[in-house]
Amino acid sequence: MPKYNIYKINKEQQTELSNYLISDNVGLKHLKSIINDDYVVDFYFSKKPDEVDIWWCELYKEFLEEDIAIPKNNIYYAAMLVHNKDHCYAISLGKTHFYIRKYCDIEFGMNVAERIIDEHSLKLKNAKYHQSKRNKTITSYRGSQSMDFGSGESMDLLKAKPCDTKKWGNTVTFGTSVLLNINKQPHELPSIIQDIENALKGNIIAQIPRTHKIVNSNEINNLDARLGRALLNNSEPISTEDFAVSGVDFVFSTRNDYSLYIRNDKQNKSPIMELT
Repeated sequence: MPKYNIYKINKEQQTELSNYLISDNVGLKHLKSIINDDYVVDFYFSKKPDEVDIWWCELYKEFLEEDIAIPKNNIYYAAMLVHNKDHCYAISLGKTHFYIRKYCDIEFGMNVAERIIDEHSLKLKNAKYHQSKRNKTITSYRGSQSMDFGSGESMDLLKAKPCDTKKWGNTVTFGTSVLLNINKQPHELPSIIQDIENALKGNIIAQIPRTHKIVNSNEINNLDARLGRALLNNSEPISTEDFAVSGVDFVFSTRNDYSLYIRNDKQNKSPIMELT
């Protein structure tokens, strides 16, 4: 069954994203454009992916043949942009969700969930907690579960049955992006995107507690100042997270040391240290 990890891109950033995908920082190449109805479909592919170290090869190198270089993995990745004059969507393939996410509408996944989810068929949830001893949890349900949210809980990810399985497939995962398992081919993506746009214009059928992005510049500046004072005064504890959600992908961190950087000055960094 085909899987499509779909992001809604801020339309005003479409050109910036296109240029970023083909930049040296990302390393994709634009291969083809196809016009489908009033949509344009652009496909980007990593023709020369970077070689990635295999951690266990270094650990077990004494067991490898001496005349063979330590192998590395070539991990290919790609992206597809589906856009018209009104909106733009991206489909990530491989690791491109790391590059796409800063251009996307971070509330898109939950906006769709509130309109197409079957609230009595929850299969998995990733919750963030505010004003609680807990930070984050991943909860998987046996069978299907009705949605039940606790105090101070906000959803980062939900996996559930949609209310219309013929249109959306048997299971949909909602995060920053929407992951569809649906029996349709890539050339049908414009019609899928149009179905999503129509759904976003529909009524909310299930309220989902979630974190909203702050867009008021005065409030952002005030919070930045409060954060700076807290760090300088050492009045707030700093904690790291063992996992995060990127789109609908769980990213588990194994790093236990850090360097501090100044924005726009990547060469100027602190020594590697433990976070205190």
